[in-house]
Amino acid sequence: MKHVIFSLVLVTGALALATSAAFAAFSDVKSIDNNEVGMGNVTVTLTGTDTVGFEKPFSGIKLFPGQFSRYGRVVVNNAADSYDINTYFYVDGLSSPTCALMNVELVKAGESTPFYSGPMSAIVGAANKQMVPATVVNPGGAVELFQRVQLSSAADNSVKGTTCAWNEYFVGQTF
Repeated sequence: MKHVIFSLVLVTGALALATSAAFAAFSDVKSIDNNEVGMGNVTVTLTGTDTVGFEKPFSGIKLFPGQFSRYGRVVVNNAADSYDINTYFYVDGLSSPTCALMNVELVKAGESTPFYSGPMSAIVGAANKQMVPATVVNPGGAVELFQRVQLSSAADNSVKGTTCAWNEYFVGQTF
């Protein structure tokens, strides 16, 4: 029994030494205070919509099946303070079933091939936005776009005298 008690005393003593040794170390702490980061800003402005002959929004245009409107012009400006952006386009708020028969054509200034040419209904909503290809717009930079619409050649007499109205959205997005 003496051996058991002696063993317990030794174990307890060893634990006491180990514990006190752990708290006997010296230490020092330094800090770096006042850390702060700012969040950047992406701002897009639209200009050029009042260019004579290329006014936007479209208004007072009457189309026949297969006919295109005149081109409308918009310049998408990157007014951000520090970010390059990609530019996207989509429509929303289609006003009538006639809009399902409308096609949209979008082309960058200086190019002859549209980057989008297809049904208006395919680019409804932000989830269906179309990227302006091969265009990174730097802060202070801009991309010039031309757009026209067409009444599908499949339109029949049921759309005579109807209208299609919509909203256009130009998105600047960091990457």
